[in-house]
Parts: sequence; structure tokens; C-alpha cells
Amino acid sequence: MTEQGILWFTNGRIYCPQAGFQPVSSLAVGGSRIVGTSNQYIEGDQEIRDLGGMTVIPALGDAHTHFLQYCMRSVQVDLDGAGSLEEALTLIAQHAEVLPAGSWLMGGGWNKNQWQPALWPSREDLDGVVPQTPVVLASKDCHCLWCNSEALKRAHIDEDTPEVAGGAIVRDAQGRPTGILKENATQQMWDIMPEPSPEKLQKAMREGIGRMSRWGVASVHVMEGAETLRQLQSLHDRRMRFQVSIPHPDLYHAMVLGLRSGYGDEWLRLGPVKMFADGALGSQTAYLDEPYEGSSDDCGIFTLNQEELTEAICQAARAGWAAAVHAIGDRANREVLNAMERAQPLARRWGLRQRIEHAQLIHPDDFTRFGNLGVIASVQPLHVLSDWSIADQYWGRRARWAYAFKSLLRHGAVLALGSDAPVESPHPWATLSAAVLRRDPEAEQAWYPQERLTVQEAVWAYTVGAALAAGEEKQRGSLREGQLADLIVLDRDIFSVSAEQLAEVQVLATMVGGAWVYVSEKMADRLQTGVIGNN
Repeated sequence: MTEQGILWFTNGRIYCPQAGFQPVSSLAVGGSRIVGTSNQYIEGDQEIRDLGGMTVIPALGDAHTHFLQYCMRSVQVDLDGAGSLEEALTLIAQHAEVLPAGSWLMGGGWNKNQWQPALWPSREDLDGVVPQTPVVLASKDCHCLWCNSEALKRAHIDEDTPEVAGGAIVRDAQGRPTGILKENATQQMWDIMPEPSPEKLQKAMREGIGRMSRWGVASVHVMEGAETLRQLQSLHDRRMRFQVSIPHPDLYHAMVLGLRSGYGDEWLRLGPVKMFADGALGSQTAYLDEPYEGSSDDCGIFTLNQEELTEAICQAARAGWAAAVHAIGDRANREVLNAMERAQPLARRWGLRQRIEHAQLIHPDDFTRFGNLGVIASVQPLHVLSDWSIADQYWGRRARWAYAFKSLLRHGAVLALGSDAPVESPHPWATLSAAVLRRDPEAEQAWYPQERLTVQEAVWAYTVGAALAAGEEKQRGSLREGQLADLIVLDRDIFSVSAEQLAEVQVLATMVGGAWVYVSEKMADRLQTGVIGNN
């Protein structure tokens, strides 16, 4: 293969996941693509960069984010980490003091399961610190909204508002809304909340891309909708690749336009149709086979009934759209697998990659179905660290099969790793550490250690697995000849050091499409680029 302007990287430990993680010492980049490895001879003008023994792996791909929400969280109130209702209210009051007049106070990250005491908040709690400004705050799992009285008033949600199928307006003994909206009942509030200005969105997104580039992420699967797609179309930021899903309610309009999964280019591409089968563990709305521990009849919420779910996935597949279905509980996962099995002949026609997002609790009888049906398990290991105690509390003995990454692999599933940002941090080295250790690095005991991944398995799922989920494994994910030159330089060989060091890994440089988007001071001289993207 003849290329002009070949750039050789030598004296490194360069790992290709699809070559069994056997390192080579050199790699060649021509233009935007990999053109060779090791001692191949390639014609053309050549330059050499000495890596100084550093490690190179493919750039990482986050297979599940709410990217716009993550970026905006940095300019909204962030309650993640608040240890009590009082602490959360203090943060909210501080944010309200600097809020421009006429604005809504928005944000999220509150987690009543981590509060002492653990209790549901109410509109009265918010009214006591922000009585006149509308306040809407998403829970950490993003399946509930906590609203004050002013926000409820503007959304016309009161004691006379009818219940919503697949959702719940939590009410007090007198039938009045408490300020907590669950699942489908949140939509009435989302519909009236004001959008930030395009300038504010674009600034927040550029800053978010910069942070993730410094961590080694080069591609992101976005589980949002039309507004994110519009903003990314106008962003023109060639530091990160995006695959954007569309919400199920938008499927009809996409079909009328003749669109389908995969449309776009190497920077911005349409992904699957995002659907919801149930809620979340933290809000006790995940749909279970058997009731939650301590309850005789509460099995959670099935947000689409079986007939609706099957028809939605089949309708999408007929039109060339893959489905990415949120499923947390064991009953929800089974019903999604049933629906995807019905849609399999239609999906096969288009070569669609069907996905279950989260796949948190699986009945032992259903593991083999992922591999047999070719359904990708899109999982987020950081949820293990956040959720293990409440999984034990609410799922009891069933928690043995929660976040069962190794069992999914062993039964033939393809894993794609992601963060679920802003529910969890999008920092990939925290995610990889959680997948391999299943505990905080300083803790002694892993939670169900038989479900730990090896470093190789976790990195494969964060590179090749993410590319497979996007239908882009021929283009990226493994540093093979002809693939896009998306790679990262690391400060240590992650395959030879202890797993406890994963959370401490530093990315020294990130290349996307043959161009450096981040270069640290440590590597600037060796790469002859100067420092890039450190602000």
C-alpha cells in the first residue's frame, strides 16, 4: 500500500485487541489511517517518532452516554455525592443565589439511597429554599424528577392530573403530588422545561469533549435525541466521533425521511432507536420476575407492555433501525429478548446490531440467549460500585446474577462497555477498574468476584466491543491496517501491572483520525507536536 507522509511510531508496546493482545514495537500512520505495523516496508516520505517504551492501545469508545446532559451538568447544580437531604438542599440554595433572574434551576445527581437517613425528598423541601423559581432535579439514575411547587404548577401537575401509563406521580395521603415524578410521568415536565441557549450548549460540549479526549475516549454512543443531534451537527469538532440514537417516539418521522441506523459519516452517525422496557434499581422501578425484597407485590414498572415492545422493535427492524432497549430487571431483560427473537429475521436482513442497555439483572436461564440471538450487552461497570449495596437490599439472593459480566461473556455475549454519564463519571479508567476489580481500589473484598473481567476482556469491550455495537468494527477498535488511526499513549503497560493500578493510569496522548487531539507535556517533545488540549 503506497501512502505519502508516513509517520512511524517506534520503540513502543503497541497492542491490537484482535491480535490476542500480543504487542508489536512499531506502527505506521498515513493520513487518517493505520497503514502498517512492526517491520513492514511502506513506500513514501517517512518520519519516525520514538515512543520511549510507552504503551499504545486503540482509543476507547464509550458505548452509553447521555452526552449533552453530562456536558450541561457542569453548569447546573450537581448533587452527586451529597450525603444527606440537608447537604443537597444547601447545594441547591447556593446555586440559586447565582442563578440569573427568570431562569429555572436544573441539574441532578441526587441519590436518596446514599442519604443518611435514606428518604424520598419532597416539593416542600425544595420550597423551603427556593420558593419562587421553578426547580427540576433528575435523580442519579435519571428515572425520577424532584420538583418544587412552582415547577409542578407550570407543568399543570396537581391532584387532578391523571396517572400516566408506565409512570407514577407520587402522591401524599391527600392525593397531592409530593414533587417526585417517576418514569413516563416525567415527560410532562421535560416538555415544558426551557432549553439552554445554543452558545451555552456548544461551549459545554466542547469542554466535555476536551475532558474525555484527555482520558483517551475517541468515540461516544449518545442515548439522547434530536436536540443533541442538531448540536453535534453544528459543532464541527473533529476530536471525537459520535453515534446518536433516536428516541422511540421519533421513529415514525425518521422512517418517513427514509433514514436508518448507520446513516452519516465517520464523525457523526445515526445509531439505534432507544426504547425503555423498565425503570431503575435506585428508584425501585426496574421490572422483576418476583417482588422486591420486603414487598409482597411490587415488581417495578414495565414501561412498554409486551405487545407494544415487540411491535416497536419489529417496526424499527423493518425500516432498517436497530433497537437499543433499556432493561434493568430480570423480567424486563427476558421480555426484551423475547421481542428481539421475534424481530430477528427482520433485523438479519439489514445486518442490525440489536442491543440491551444495562442488562443489569439476568435470570440464569437467559444468559445463553444473548449469544444465540446476537444481542449485544451494553453494560456500565461503574454501576457495580454505586449499586451493590442496594442490589443486595432490594434483590437479595438474585443479586448473584446482577452485573454478571463474566457470565455474559462465558455464554457468548458481546460486551460493550460504557459509562452512562452523567449517571456515573465518564472517566474510562474508573470504568475499567470497576470491571476488573468489582470493588473500590482500596477495598479488600470484591462483590461477587466470579463476575470480574480480566484487563484484556475489559479493554476489548471498551474498544472492539464498542465498535461492534456501532457496526464499525471494520473502521476502528483494534489498530489493524486500514482502520482509522484512533489511538492513545499510556504511561504504563496496563497488561503487565497490577489491576489495582488501572484507576491511576494517565493518558499521555490521544490521536483521532491521524491527528493529535491531546498531547501531554511529557510526550510533547517525543511526538514533536507541542502540548495540545491541556486546558
